[in-house]
Amino acid sequence: AFLDPTITYYALTDERILLFCPADSQLAKEHPTSFEHPAHMDVRLLSGMPILCTGEEQVLHRQVNNLFSKYNIEPYYRITATSSFTLVELTAAGMGCSFIPEFGEYFQRDLSRLAVYTVDSPIFSWPLYAAKNKTTELSALALDFIQLTKTVLQNETNPFYLDP
Repeated sequence: AFLDPTITYYALTDERILLFCPADSQLAKEHPTSFEHPAHMDVRLLSGMPILCTGEEQVLHRQVNNLFSKYNIEPYYRITATSSFTLVELTAAGMGCSFIPEFGEYFQRDLSRLAVYTVDSPIFSWPLYAAKNKTTELSALALDFIQLTKTVLQNETNPFYLDP
């Protein structure tokens, strides 16, 4: 990952990138899972399936491309969008499968329309950081907030208290 030398980064946790599939899809029926405890899926099962993803210029798209490349899979990108929420809604509507960061702004009320999985080994993820300009000094309160956020994200199984 490219890190800007003018920025100070505080590592918070590794954020899983989850695979979302329509709950009524054949894939989901053959591989039961739950939002609270996502089952692990072999990414090779996605070969030839429609994939919904962010645009090519976005980091998530590059990460997904790298994952498919690792397994020599040529992805079939059906739809690209800039919003994770849009991708999740399109997935729930049966348009394809999508890869979504677990702490994203995608949570909807009806999670029963989605089957959620982890993929890869180690589990597909990326580092999550708090960042600041190197020339800016943080207060003790701001540093405490960063540490508290790190502790919550690393230790809490449902940090946003989402109802599945």
